[in-house]
Amino acid sequence: MQNTIQNTIQNTNKALVLEAFDTLFNKRDYTAAERYWSPHYIQHSAHISPGVMAFLISSKAFRPRSSMSPG
Repeated sequence: MQNTIQNTIQNTNKALVLEAFDTLFNKRDYTAAERYWSPHYIQHSAHISPGVMAFLISSKAFRPRSSMSPG
């Protein structure tokens, strides 16, 4: 029973992350993507300022050659 619950939680979390990245990087719907990241998001890259808005703004610079897909 516990293993089934854990798998369900993991699958739900994975689906949420994939939906968030699809919304941001494939659909490029920045307004919708805001709901997936906390306003207190911490970006650990030296090239991107802290905060969700800085992350979303910087993601506009990424122009994928093709759609990103889980791999």
